[in-house]
Order: sequence, then structure tokens, then C-alpha cells
Amino acid sequence: MRVLGFGFAPEPEPFRRRNDRLLLPGDEQCDQPPPRTLPSATDEETGVRVERNGPHAAHRLRKEDLASAADIAAHFPAAVDQAIPRWSPDGDFVRSLIDTIVENGHSIWLVGGAVRDLIADAGQPVNDLDFCGTMLLGELYETADELLTLAGLGDHVRRISPGRVFSVAADVDAARLLEYKSLSLTGFRFPASGGDLIDDVVTRDLTVNGVYYDPHHQLIIDPSRRGVEHIRAVPRKIVPIYLDDDAVERAQVILRGLKFKIRWPDADMTEMATWVGSLPANLAERIPEDRWPRLHRMWRRCVPEEHRDEAVKVAERLGSAADRLVHLLRDGCDDGA
Repeated sequence: MRVLGFGFAPEPEPFRRRNDRLLLPGDEQCDQPPPRTLPSATDEETGVRVERNGPHAAHRLRKEDLASAADIAAHFPAAVDQAIPRWSPDGDFVRSLIDTIVENGHSIWLVGGAVRDLIADAGQPVNDLDFCGTMLLGELYETADELLTLAGLGDHVRRISPGRVFSVAADVDAARLLEYKSLSLTGFRFPASGGDLIDDVVTRDLTVNGVYYDPHHQLIIDPSRRGVEHIRAVPRKIVPIYLDDDAVERAQVILRGLKFKIRWPDADMTEMATWVGSLPANLAERIPEDRWPRLHRMWRRCVPEEHRDEAVKVAERLGSAADRLVHLLRDGCDDGA
């Protein structure tokens, strides 16, 4: 029996390995992950098991897609190491989680803002520890629970978002200590995992956010083959990488493009404009009503009030889909909303 990938069921709680789901051919037509759990330890004792004999998540990468982190930025590994403080409960937990994931035969990568900013300027501090990997969410949640308890952090808040992102924070209002998401797999009507790094990178927003760091081997991985180049370009390039057709995700890519245009005023948005021009002009009308609150929150985060007139002008230049979206967000949103 061939397994296509994996899903996660948000019930029952507390989350454990039992929440992970096997996805088989035909499940692409389901609206939710089917109630098909992975074999348990008891099942394996009777000979029922999942044999992990598929290719590694890096199997489609070319040699030139990988580089020593120190060759990209001399003190990149040291900067990441400093972001996970030794001899502190939080740091000990993060390090033990990374080590446990690797010891259990999985891979884990730092991805997103931390990697982008360290390539751009390896001297600046790491603020976000966003990870992805091959360990499934239920198993990850159970593993993190055990390690938090061992670190004396049993009261830390654990969450799994609707987008299937696991996070840990000291309390509900505190900054997140880390985030983790299993490698994405497209082709399903619900969030699925089990893809490789090529599958995962095209579910991200921009090429500059699609560069991965392997802390175990101290390697920079650039599956899009353009991320490092666009980060280092003068001027920097804001280029979409997202390939699917979800209207909400497309809207979020536009908002993140505006965020980085505000951060990097001279950035080249030529390819962003081409991508926006390929989108349906009525993109905003395709967004379900219940998803607009999320987009309003993202608008406020990505575009501070003092930059909103500027963002409107940038959106107008990008094309109809961005222009319509941003006008609706601006007209329906204020900082008190």
C-alpha cells in the first residue's frame, strides 16, 4: 500500500501521535484527513507498520543548491548558535528538540526570516526561530511535551494553528520561542505534509523567504535556486515563489510583498508585478468571508499606518488584483478594528 503523505486531525486532545493521519490514493478528494491513524507500537508488535523507504526530503536537490553556511556568511553558524542560548531552560529545550528530531531519523531546518536576515547581514540578531522538518505534528507535539517537562517548562503554552504550525511560548501573550511546520505537500483540500524540500518551497511566499538552514550539518539549502541571489542582489528582489491557486494564500503573498517593499524601498518588484498580472482581477471576490479578519490582521502587521498611502500606490503599480485587495483592506480596516 503506497502512502501519499500525512495529515493531522485536531481532535482528540491532548495532541499525540494518534492525531497524525495516513493519506492514501483517493484522499485528495476528501475535505478533511480521513480517520486513518499511523500504526501504534502495539500494531508494530503484531507486524503492522509503516516502512519509511521513500527518498529523503533533499533527494531532488542539486549539488549547487547546497552550500556551507560559513561560505555564505562567515559567522552564520555562530549567530544561530547564539540565538539558542546555552545553560538556559528555553535554550536547552530548543537544542534538545533539534537533537531528538535528528536522533529519531528525521531532518529539521531553520527557514524564513532568520535565514534571510543572516544572509543579508550575518551580524544582526536572530529574532525568529521558524523551523520545518520531516517529523509529523502529532509526534512533534508529544516529543515537545516530554522535553518541556524535562526542562522544567511544563507550563509553556503549546499550540497548533489551523494552518498546522506548532508553536511554543512562555504564556499566551509572550513571543513565540519557536515555530515548526512539517514539510508541506500540495494536492489535498486540507493541510498535508510529507513532501520534500522542492514541494515545500513552492508553498512559501517569496524567494527571499525560501532559503533553509540545516543546523545539524551547518548547510544553507536554496531549493528555488534563486533565494540567496535575490537576498544579495542590489537592489534586492521581491519575487513570489508560491505556485498554488488558493486565493487567501495569494492575497497573503501580495501583503508580504508590500511589507518588504516598505522595508527595502529600492527593491525590484518587476517579477512580482508580472505574477500579480497573471492573477484574476477579481481575486478579492474569491476570498471567503470568514478569511477576511485574518487578512485584516495581516494588513495591520505588514503595513503600518504611516506607510499605507505608500502601499496603496505600490499596489496600484502591481496590477488590478493587488489594487482591489489593498483598497478593500484599507477602506475596511483601521488600527482600532
